[in-house]
Amino acid sequence: MMQLLAVGIGGFMGSIFRYLLSTYINTRFGQAFTFLGTLSVNLLGCLLIGIFIGFFNHKVEMAPEIKLLLVTGLLGGFTTFSTFSLESFHFYKAGDYGFLALNLGTNFVFGFLFVGLGLWFSESLFS
Repeated sequence: MMQLLAVGIGGFMGSIFRYLLSTYINTRFGQAFTFLGTLSVNLLGCLLIGIFIGFFNHKVEMAPEIKLLLVTGLLGGFTTFSTFSLESFHFYKAGDYGFLALNLGTNFVFGFLFVGLGLWFSESLFS
């Protein structure tokens, strides 16, 4: 139960931080650059997950609930792109270039296609 609570609290906080940061950046740079909010969130999330995982792996013994709060909850709520990037980096570091390519390719290609499929489906259903 404590693990679920840790993930939930972290996710709540991460979602709020994502909204605040992306809104601030999008407001600051204008409508033509709305992608900058998402890009900033994704890049910051990738940097933070690298810092947190490196810290946990090399420096500190920490309760599993704290790791869940910060990595799965906070960064998961902030951006799932950070987890995707961490998993991809693990494939790279292990020399599993086939899985690296598969992970990158399927997430980008199928993510793009599934967004299109979802939009097509909703337009067909509600038009």
